[in-house]
Amino acid sequence: MQKRVKLLTGQKKQQLEDLALCREDRKSLREAAERLADKYEDAKYRQEAIMNRVKRVLGSLRSQLPVLSDSEKDMRKELQTVSEQLRHLDNGIKQVNMKMEYQRQQVGKDVSPARSSLALNAQQRKCVQTVLKEQGEHIADMMKQIKGIKNHFNF
Repeated sequence: MQKRVKLLTGQKKQQLEDLALCREDRKSLREAAERLADKYEDAKYRQEAIMNRVKRVLGSLRSQLPVLSDSEKDMRKELQTVSEQLRHLDNGIKQVNMKMEYQRQQVGKDVSPARSSLALNAQQRKCVQTVLKEQGEHIADMMKQIKGIKNHFNF
């Protein structure tokens, strides 16, 4: 019996030592797993950053390529058309402003002599006022169109 007890206590000690070793191994494995998990997360973050950089580089390379997609060609044509329209409208506004300035100068020069010799009847005055009003409305509409186009294309 004593031999059996001794043998069993020896086995128990051995098993306890093995258990302690297993616990230490488990603890070290957990720590290693945590380090690996941290490394994995870090590697994943770096991979995402690198992928984003690659996408940006490819995007910039693609934008520098002379070959344009159909939609890009259409957009370029549309922008050129709008640019030409803006240039024509701008020229029209300049011409209208020049005409207005010229008319102001002419009216300023001819005010005193013309007033004494020029007399418009009510019908003529009304007709001149109507024409001037229509021209003013036309100019205002053109200015609104130009502002709308400039706002639309952020010029």
